[in-house]
Amino acid sequence: MFLDEVNSIPLNLQGKLLRALENHAIRRVGETFERETDVRIIASTNEMLYKMLERGEFRRDLLYRLKVASFTIPPLRDRADDIPLLCNHYITQFNNRLNLSITGIDDETMLFFSKYPWAGNVRELRNVIEYACSIKRIGMITQRDIPDYMHLDSNYKDSSMCIVEASSLSVGTSSISENESYVQKVIPLQ
Repeated sequence: MFLDEVNSIPLNLQGKLLRALENHAIRRVGETFERETDVRIIASTNEMLYKMLERGEFRRDLLYRLKVASFTIPPLRDRADDIPLLCNHYITQFNNRLNLSITGIDDETMLFFSKYPWAGNVRELRNVIEYACSIKRIGMITQRDIPDYMHLDSNYKDSSMCIVEASSLSVGTSSISENESYVQKVIPLQ
């Protein structure tokens, strides 16, 4: 059984989960008897459980019960080689589920994706691909098809966005160059 974001389980339910794991039995709501279980648990977390332990937000006994074998998957931003594979996987998934005809992602957008910080990791990538597929519906996904926030992320400046900003600055200064203070208000330089 896969427990996604086990760190989100409230303390009172953590005790019940621990009891089920230790007794190899569960009791369904409304039942008076226990049912035997034979499951292996795979759990994921997006927070350090030891820090939650220190704050009293996670049970020590449950942590040790779950932590028989553990491994850490690096964030997506550190695995740029995985991005094209994941994109293709999600495109295929959305093509099938939504009856679309997305053929792929253009090179410029894939380069953008490989440099993007992906704060939301694989979930963010999946949501971006779903958004782009829903917008595009047929053909190749381009930067015009991805959410605007990706271009505006304060932690990331892609070279193509710098070109757009420089172009906007050039157009702005040439069209209203008579009033320099107005240009500085309209297009603030940082």
